[in-house]
Amino acid sequence: MEDKKSLFEKYKVVSEDEGVIEESKEPETTEIKEEPVEDLVAPSTNDTEGVFEYNFKDDEEINEIVDSVLGKEEPISMTVTPLVVNKESQEQEPVKEKKAKEKKVKEPKPPKEKKEKGELAEPVTKKDYITIALALVAVILAMSFVVVKYLPMDGSPTTDNEQTTVAEQDLANIQISREGSLRNYVQSDIANVFYKFSSDYSLQYYQYRDNQMVPVKSTGTFSASVDFGPAKLPVTIDYVKVGDEIFGVGLFRPDQHPDVNLFNVQLIMFKLTNMPKGYGTGEEALLVAKITSAADLEKEYDRWTESFKVNLTSGKCSRFLSVASREIDSTTGTYVEDFCVLTTEGYNAANGKVPFLSGRNYDMATGKDDIFIKSGTSESVVIRNVANKMLLVDGDAVVFMRYTETGFNIYRYADKKESVVFEFTGSTNRCIFADEYILDKEKGTLYNLKTGKETLLVGYKMTSPEIMKVSPDGKYLVVMGIMDNVMDYQVHVYNIETGEYAKYQEDNYSNVNNLSKNLSFIDNNTVMYMLADPNRGRECVILDVSKAFE
Repeated sequence: MEDKKSLFEKYKVVSEDEGVIEESKEPETTEIKEEPVEDLVAPSTNDTEGVFEYNFKDDEEINEIVDSVLGKEEPISMTVTPLVVNKESQEQEPVKEKKAKEKKVKEPKPPKEKKEKGELAEPVTKKDYITIALALVAVILAMSFVVVKYLPMDGSPTTDNEQTTVAEQDLANIQISREGSLRNYVQSDIANVFYKFSSDYSLQYYQYRDNQMVPVKSTGTFSASVDFGPAKLPVTIDYVKVGDEIFGVGLFRPDQHPDVNLFNVQLIMFKLTNMPKGYGTGEEALLVAKITSAADLEKEYDRWTESFKVNLTSGKCSRFLSVASREIDSTTGTYVEDFCVLTTEGYNAANGKVPFLSGRNYDMATGKDDIFIKSGTSESVVIRNVANKMLLVDGDAVVFMRYTETGFNIYRYADKKESVVFEFTGSTNRCIFADEYILDKEKGTLYNLKTGKETLLVGYKMTSPEIMKVSPDGKYLVVMGIMDNVMDYQVHVYNIETGEYAKYQEDNYSNVNNLSKNLSFIDNNTVMYMLADPNRGRECVILDVSKAFE
């Protein structure tokens, strides 16, 4: 992992504001043909170049040197092509007047006499040694131009991404479908299952079958009353079930419940999902929640500020994480949000130890948290003073971030010990974070935060990358963003295993003003992304990225 400490040193400003999507009105009547949810088979997861430079005085000096070394009577012309051309320096300079010199006419040498058999050859003179040495120097100088051009001065292999380029391909070659949609499809916790809210907040589930999004009916309904600070909130969720997996989302709208004292709250979103391993029974599920807005309903959430253990049959509800000594936020009338933040990776932990973030020991403005571990009924802090930006789980290990005086570091906590995975200098604003990956937007380096592997994307060149995603098996990377101008929007596909890459022009470039667009892998080869569309609200594009390298 070379050049870690120098990373991001020019960038110091953090800017993570997200754009707000304008809602598009739906047609007055929309008839949706729903189909039952089918059981699914889970997808397999199995420059600066060094330069040698010598300045010759003029052509005459070059010819004299060459004559003296090679014994040529005619002058030899030499052309040196500079690595960088400056237009101003291309103007012709006045030719220097040369001193008239009369060359002495060389008299022909008398023919050498044949030596008799057994006669000794003439001894090599000092002049002969000098001639040989000068010839060797000339050869070395010539070779150095070639060697230095292709090897950096530090001896490391060349890593200039722009040296390898590929032709732009037709997106239709890998495109499966492209259809209009009034809202974003959002990926659920179940493979191939998506959901979408309408402008009136009604919900519809979809399943990806036969290369298209098919509307499906909900499997059941859950209703309960949950503790959300001083108020009890009614919640009703229609959910779908595929095999043993359950998923559902629902909303609480304060405008429909004027008797509930909440302030500055537009919506509260609830999600129903499977209980973490080792907790609950088949009749129980995990209910998580957070305050949100209408624009943010089109995003896939990763962190939740409330968590409950619920019984699907009786509706009985209890807290999953402890809230003892939790304070009330005076601006919303609900509990402070940073007290017990549960991430998607946290509740999917497979070893019965559920990590979560808590800022109860810090001011919310500091951006600092501690990492707690829930094991059975106990909750204990294991890591102090971490950044609340990320929390990953890798088996029995926890991967997290901590800010430093010069930037931030990625750490791995295992066997009660911390170790540094990556060190970064500068702001996180230069990065794109997606699951366990970080992409350095300028250098084109992809970092795997769990394995510690870094990959230089050969041929990477994108002025303003906006979003990226890696396939579940870690083979493919998709990056979308602006090349040279806002109308030059491209989709780049990389095969991380082979180093191959392909680039495609996305004709719908209006999405540059829509920062909440979604990009997700349906399976290891199939990727879906949503674009803004001035005529249809949204446009859903589905690609088979494996075809990019056939």
